[in-house]
Order: sequence, then structure tokens, then C-alpha cells
Amino acid sequence: MKIWLKTLSLQFKESHEVIDLSHRITFFHGKISAGKSSIMRLVDYCLGGDIERTPAIDSQFVSASLNLDIGVYDVLLERVDRAKTIQVTWRDEKGDGGNVNAPIDEKNNADPIWGENIFNFTDLIFYLLGFRPLKVRKSKTSEDTPLIRLSIRDFLWYCYLDQDNLDSDFFRLEDPFRRLKSRDVMRFVVGYYSETLNDLEIKLEEARDERKSKLDAAEKIREFLKDFGYGSEKEVTNEIEQIRKKLLIYQEEKNGLRSDHMNKTHFIEGARDELRKMSNDLEQFKVTLVDLDERIFGQEQLKAELITAKFKLSKIEKGSKILSDVKFEYCPNCGEKLDTNSDIDACYLCGKHKSDEDKEALPNPEFIRRDIQARIDDLTESIARHKKAKKKQEIEISQLVELKMTKDMQLQEELRNYDSAFLSQTRELDREIATLEERIRGLERISKLPEAVEKLETEANEAAVEEGRLQKEIAKERDELINAQNIVNQIEKNYLNILLKVGIPGVSAGDTVKINLQTWKPIIYPKDNPSLGWNFYSAGSGGKKTMLKVCYALAIHKTARENQLPLPTLLMIDTPMKNIGEDVNKDIFIAFYQNLYSYAKSELSETQLIIIDKEYIEPDIKGLDILSRYMSPDEPLISYYRGA
Repeated sequence: MKIWLKTLSLQFKESHEVIDLSHRITFFHGKISAGKSSIMRLVDYCLGGDIERTPAIDSQFVSASLNLDIGVYDVLLERVDRAKTIQVTWRDEKGDGGNVNAPIDEKNNADPIWGENIFNFTDLIFYLLGFRPLKVRKSKTSEDTPLIRLSIRDFLWYCYLDQDNLDSDFFRLEDPFRRLKSRDVMRFVVGYYSETLNDLEIKLEEARDERKSKLDAAEKIREFLKDFGYGSEKEVTNEIEQIRKKLLIYQEEKNGLRSDHMNKTHFIEGARDELRKMSNDLEQFKVTLVDLDERIFGQEQLKAELITAKFKLSKIEKGSKILSDVKFEYCPNCGEKLDTNSDIDACYLCGKHKSDEDKEALPNPEFIRRDIQARIDDLTESIARHKKAKKKQEIEISQLVELKMTKDMQLQEELRNYDSAFLSQTRELDREIATLEERIRGLERISKLPEAVEKLETEANEAAVEEGRLQKEIAKERDELINAQNIVNQIEKNYLNILLKVGIPGVSAGDTVKINLQTWKPIIYPKDNPSLGWNFYSAGSGGKKTMLKVCYALAIHKTARENQLPLPTLLMIDTPMKNIGEDVNKDIFIAFYQNLYSYAKSELSETQLIIIDKEYIEPDIKGLDILSRYMSPDEPLISYYRGA
């Protein structure tokens, strides 16, 4: 599992700090309260961990980004303060890659964030490493227990030895909630659990779940059919046929009622014809009434005009009498004096000659007055006749409307009398028919259930066969994992050699180390008294516990690199000399680091080491890629911050 850190970029409120982590060994040393441990915590934070809220971090931290290589990918992990997700960006040598916001929580993620099987940050890291997400059985004693995920965080327990737990916890093996996963990590690393075995167990779990779900479904369907009295498809089919016969009887009865109703209500057509004729007559009467109104209106207007003309004639007659004796001396038009002594036969005003014919042509006003009055009398008589006819027409219309309403009510009453009985009978039949039709549809659906049960049972049997095949393959794969014990023996040997080289008190040549494969705790047995075996938990000294844990981590990584085991190529140790005085135990201090440098040059040449400690020890080996950085309260992680 290639994981190689390159740079850690930290954004604080007033500065941006970039930390170079790209070397084979990066060594941070110096005084306390300089932010050394915070560097590792922030690296772990970018890898999905929590961060200790120191006063400096709590008040100044904004975000962090970690650039690293994971497998064949160049990866950037970005996480803001208190975020529950990590922004992951990656690309390969060709420039192909992706970008997702990956949730850290491994639960309740229904939709994949990438592809079809990547739901969270752990899945994505395994994908970049080229591994399928790992699942192991929750119980190691029962094959029926469900599979649970192994997280990348579980592997990092063996890659990040934090200062707080360095002398109090041995790789979570005493944590009641985490010890099973810690053991599963070791089982996977040493080879008691392989990727092939992981895939087979996942498929076995799927086959077992499929078989159980199909059998449960088949059993529930059988219970459902049994509750309704159906044991087979034939019984359902027989009931459907019986219901269809009954349905046919109801449909024939309904058709008979409809035919009888049509015969009984045939007389209604005559009444409807009579009502249609009355409607036509009523419409014609209304048209005639409108015509009479128009005539009366026209004659009344003409009468009024004749009366006006009669008054005008009277005024003309009066005017003629007044003007007949008038003598003009001056022209009323131009004002010129008139010659009244001219030709006496001509009008002195207009100059035209008067004649007897002209006098006789003038109409007699009395004749005109009589003629107008006669016309007024004729119109008065005509208007009276038309009004009388209109009144008669209105009476006929009123009588016809009343008669039509009576006929309508009689027809509706007769229809109600006939329809009420018909509707009550047909509605009851419709209800029965609808019930039977719905019953048939339901039974037709039920008729398919026995067939579905047989199909489910067949598929369950097929799943059982597949389950048996997978169990045989799992057993075969486990039998082939014969090298796992050799790996465990090698870890035991490397662990003892490292303890001896570092000079841990209480460990002598000839002692033996055995790893309990039930608990995965290494026990040191003295050569002089093997019955007095001791381990991390019974070491007593805090400094001794620290070295036991650090040396065990070195032994695991050394063995992993020697055998190309699936363990991340990263080891971060925060203060391996915790509780050990560099002056009092200087020999242990120097021996540990010189051996660490030696391994970094040889067996751990592909493993990146990041160390934090009080004092820096120069390596005796030449050509080692190592970067050391001194830090103090005057040269802290946050360049501008001076505080607790």
C-alpha cells in the first residue's frame, strides 16, 4: 500500500504555512509548545482523523491540504476546520483522475460518490491503492455473522503512533470497540486474510443473504396463500371460473332489465314529440309578438310626425296672413329702394309677373289639415288593432308556456317513477359485477404467486449451491495461506532483534517472543524462567512501554517490506523517547535512532518515516535522505502566533 507524503499546507487566519514532508525521513525536534505534534495531528486530520483542539489550533486554524502519492496517483486531500468531509482530487501519470467530496463517516451513505461501489473516504483510498474495500466477519467463531468493513483508519493505527497513546495503548488491542478490527488488520497483513479470501467471503455473504431472503419471501407468500385457503394455482383457477360464471349471470340480468326498461318507457317518445311541437309553436308566437311590437312602434312614430305637421301647417297659415298686406320700400336683402311704380302686373319685390294660374295652384290649408287628420285617425285605429292582437298573442304565449311546464313536469314524474326502480336494480347489479370483476383481478394476481414461490425456491436452491461452492473455495484459500505462520514467526524474530539492538531493559539474548494469535499480543519469555512471560501491559515503566510499542511497529513494518505485505508505506512516531531521559538513557536513545536509520537505509527503504522528538540524533550512515527541523516557541508552526 504505497502512501508517500509530500507537502502539508496549512491555512491559518494570518499566515499560510507549507511543510515539506517529501523526504525519506522527516525529523521535527525542539522545545515544547512549538507545534511539533500538531503537524502529525494535522496530517492525520487530512487522512480522516480528529484533531486536538489546542488553543493555537482552536483560535487560528482555518484549513489544511495534504499532497501525497497513493498507489499510482498524485493526490490532494483538502479539509476545512470541523468538516465532516474531505475534498479528494487525484490524477495518474496520464493526467486522468477525478475530484469528489468524500464523507468521512462510513455509515448512512446511500449513493456512491464515485463509480458504483465507492461510498466514502475509506472506499476511495482503497480504490486509489488498488484494493477492493475490505470486509471481515464480525465474529471469528461463527460463519453466520455479518461482514463489517475494515477502514483505512484501522490500518493507520499501525502507521501513526501518537504521543497521547504511546505508553497507554497497544494498537487498540484492549479497546473493547476496536480490538477486533485491530486483530483483523494484523490477520490481513500477515496473510491469514487475503484479498481473494475477502472477495470470496463477500460473495458468500451475498449468496447467503440471497438464499435467506428468497426463502423468507417464499415462506411469507405460502403463509399468505394459506390464510386465504389457497394451496395451489389450480385452486385459485377453479375459484376464478366459478366467479366468472356468476358474473355472466349478473350481466345477463342487467341486459334484461335494460331491454325491459326501454320497452316500458317507449310511450315517453310521444310526449317528447308533443313537447317539441309546443316548443316550436312557442318560438313562432314569440316571433309574431316581436313583429307586432315593431309595427306598433313604427305607426306610433308616424302618428307623432303627422300631429307635428298639423301644428306646422297652422303656423304657416298664420304667417301668410300677417305678411300678405306688408309693403316693402327697400329690398330686405340688399337694402336698395324699390320701384313700386313699375309694371303693376309684376311683383315689385321679385320682378316676376303674377298670373291667375299661380293663384289657383296654391293649396288650400283646410284641405291639407283634413287630409292629415284622416291619416292620424287611420293610424290610431291601426295601432289599437295591433295592440289588441299583441295582448291576445301574449295571453296565448302565457297559456302555452304554462301548458308546456305542466307537460314537462308530468313527463319528469313519469320518468322518475320508471327510472327509480330501474336504477335501484341496475345499481345493485353494477355493484355486484364490479365486486366480482375486482375479485377476478385479485385472484389472477394471486394465481401467479404459487409460480413465484416455486421460482423463489429454485433461486434459493441455486444460491445454496453457490454458497456451498464458495465455502469450498474459502476453505481451499485458507488452506493455501500456509505462509501466514511464517510471517508471524518473522515478526516475532524481528521484534526480539530490535529490542535487543535498542537495549530495552529486561530483554536478553536467548529470550523468546511469541504472538498470541487469539489476542495478537506479543509476549516476551525470559530464557531463564519462561513461565514469567511479560508484555506491554505488564512492563511497568512508561518509557519501557513506549519503546515496546515503537519497536513492535518497526518489526511489523520491517516484516511487511521484506515480504511485500499490504501495509501502508508510512510510519509516523510522535516522541518515541517519551518518558525516557536522553541524558540518563542516552545509550537507548542513540541505539534506537541509529538502528532506525539503518532500517531506513535497508529494509525500510520504501517506507517513509516522520519522527517527532525532543532531540535530534545525527545518523552515522551517509547518503540518507533526511530533513530535520528545529522548532521552538520563537520558531513555532504558526509563524506569527505566540501563545500557549
